[in-house]
Amino acid sequence: MPLMVVYRSRDVDRTTYPKIMARTAGQLPEGAVSHLAGFSDDGGFCVVDVWERRDQFEVFLPTLRQALADLNVPWAEPEVYEMGGVIATPAIERYAAQFAPV
Repeated sequence: MPLMVVYRSRDVDRTTYPKIMARTAGQLPEGAVSHLAGFSDDGGFCVVDVWERRDQFEVFLPTLRQALADLNVPWAEPEVYEMGGVIATPAIERYAAQFAPV
């Protein structure tokens, strides 16, 4: 069953995020479908990832935990949801290229 994983933090900023991505993006295991990240006006940070299966996401968790620990970013437990729907238009390709994290 595909999963949507939501990670929120007030400890990740625009400087820290590229450092996290440099430590993790090249190590995404099979099963990672998409990664969306954003910043709120009040200092919040949110990632929404889609994974094909829970076990594939769990393979990635130690890599993410280590990257955050290396950068002294406290771990915040992600919210995990079974996918209920997806809508994507061809415009996603434009944004994927524009906001590529690494």
